[in-house]
Amino acid sequence: MLEVVFSDSVAGAMLVAIGHQHSVGGAIAVIFANEDGEQNATIPQAEIEKFQREAEERERRGWENAVPFEGKRENIVNLPLALSVGHISQTGIGTEREEAISLLTGTFPDIASQVVEEMLDTARKSYAELLKQVQNGEPIRIWASREPDAMCGLYWLMEQLRPVSHFERIVFPVVTTIVISLLLPPVCSLIGMLMLGNLFKEAGCLDRLSDTAQNALMNIVTIMLATGTGLTMKAESFLNYQTILIICLGLVAFAAGTFAGVIFGKIMCVLDGGKTNPLIGSAGVSAVPMAARVSQIVGQKANPANFLLMHAMGPNVAGVIGTAVAAGAMLAMIGPVK
Repeated sequence: MLEVVFSDSVAGAMLVAIGHQHSVGGAIAVIFANEDGEQNATIPQAEIEKFQREAEERERRGWENAVPFEGKRENIVNLPLALSVGHISQTGIGTEREEAISLLTGTFPDIASQVVEEMLDTARKSYAELLKQVQNGEPIRIWASREPDAMCGLYWLMEQLRPVSHFERIVFPVVTTIVISLLLPPVCSLIGMLMLGNLFKEAGCLDRLSDTAQNALMNIVTIMLATGTGLTMKAESFLNYQTILIICLGLVAFAAGTFAGVIFGKIMCVLDGGKTNPLIGSAGVSAVPMAARVSQIVGQKANPANFLLMHAMGPNVAGVIGTAVAAGAMLAMIGPVK
């Protein structure tokens, strides 16, 4: 996995963190000031040494509790483009970015051109390598924070990566409905309704229908289904052995789906040389988006550096489509309930 950062300091800290499980040492600074903010306070030497020891102890405990960063140094991609300055709408690294960086170094004109050229040279090489690896299917992780360069860098990089075109977003629900309906005609209504909502959202000219389907209509249907089902649930026909069996069968189905997903995720991990986290396979059930969130939570408990939510959403959505297909297949085999 490629680790994308947007400053030399973050890249340097990451290089130090990789493989280190103990403190590597460093300068400890302690600043004293009077209550009025003046820093000309006279502090006894013993007091200074006490505060220094406390600061060193805090750093030592921090290193002891730190989670070792798992990664390779050659996978760190640094893009020191000062993206918090100037426009970030330009594609790639062009003249606008060069002008923005020049503004930062304008105070020192003697070294400005050299600094700008070094920054841009590093960024262009990293950017070209990043695009090459992404095209080859290599996953990336963008390290963003509230720091301006990192936050702007996140938005800039997401814009640089290939977006899904409007045509593709429209074609997906149409083709999915046609293909699955041809393979399994009984599932046509289920998959058709699922993809109709997707088409409403992606069409771009059906905002009113999309909003109604997502909110008002969804709430009305939920209330009607819950009320209608509840009114017909007589105690003698609901509180019986068959109901308990159905609930247990659903529990077994979810457990089996989660187990099988992790097993196949492990197989994928072995086949692709460890690029796939097997835990995303646990999200391959129809509980959207809770299954993906569970994968994220469990993954971060094992390693706080794991960010699996968006990766897990892939099998999670696939689980919804697969559930609809499986339901249609069962209807075709069993036939309508009489």
